[in-house]
Amino acid sequence: MYKIINQLTKQEEDFENRDDLLSKLEIINERMKSNRISGSYQLYSLTTEGEILQELTLICRLLRLIDQLLEKFWHK
Repeated sequence: MYKIINQLTKQEEDFENRDDLLSKLEIINERMKSNRISGSYQLYSLTTEGEILQELTLICRLLRLIDQLLEKFWHK
């Protein structure tokens, strides 16, 4: 399970799987690029009980593919 938190608005969103999270991050990133703004998001990988396995701060409006950037996040 995954969670993202928008650092500016504190809005949280949960995702059951990696593909759903990746899709959302790509949408956010494209929106940021088209509006020429940046945003900071906190990403969490969680157990089914909600315990944090990993966390990562991600700045959107990236020039690289998000999946490549998160490669270490996926494989820990």
